[in-house]
Amino acid sequence: MAWSTAHHLNGELFAVYYDDPDVVPAEQLRCDTVMAVSDDFVLPDGSEQGLRLMTIASDLYATGRATIENHAFYSGDIPMKDETTGLAILFIAGFGPITQDSVASLAFYQRTLNLPLKGMPGNETYLSLEAGELEGVKHFAVWPLNQAAQSCFGSNNWPSEYQAPQSWIEFEVASLDVASAALKEQGYQLLVDNRLEPWGQTVTRLLSPEGLLVGLTITPWLREI
Repeated sequence: MAWSTAHHLNGELFAVYYDDPDVVPAEQLRCDTVMAVSDDFVLPDGSEQGLRLMTIASDLYATGRATIENHAFYSGDIPMKDETTGLAILFIAGFGPITQDSVASLAFYQRTLNLPLKGMPGNETYLSLEAGELEGVKHFAVWPLNQAAQSCFGSNNWPSEYQAPQSWIEFEVASLDVASAALKEQGYQLLVDNRLEPWGQTVTRLLSPEGLLVGLTITPWLREI
């Protein structure tokens, strides 16, 4: 602090942490205290030992922000503001293709790949596996596009203004209220917003940037597996 004041620097302060405190012992944790400077800044001759110029590469980081008042920086009593979305994924609840040709999909997945797919009673074109029948996934199903459209838009036709998805994925979340609010806060358009389905699952749906039909879900029976 004294060095920056003597050189008339008042850039934003950072603490850059390099290690996970849940994994690395406290005495081995690494941290740099950083002050933002201009791109053309040159470290003055005779600067204190240990001072160096560094560039923080553009990437994805977990961050926190604190407002330091009354020299709290020295006491360590700095309240941190959580800047993450708070959205917590528990596991992948299900995955599968979205088909526009159920006959061709049945031939490929059931007869060629030998997956033990079965039609749902009363909905024979929704082909799915029973929970636990296939390792690595809690639920796998071939979902007809017209049924996906009905789920998202209340119509058998997928609207032309939206890219027709070729597959679906559902992420089980800790709190659907938090997850849905986080998505809306980030500017994502929800096709289904925190809706309780007749079969007991609560879901929020949206299209991912890749065109995947993503569901964030609360699925009580999958949490028991």
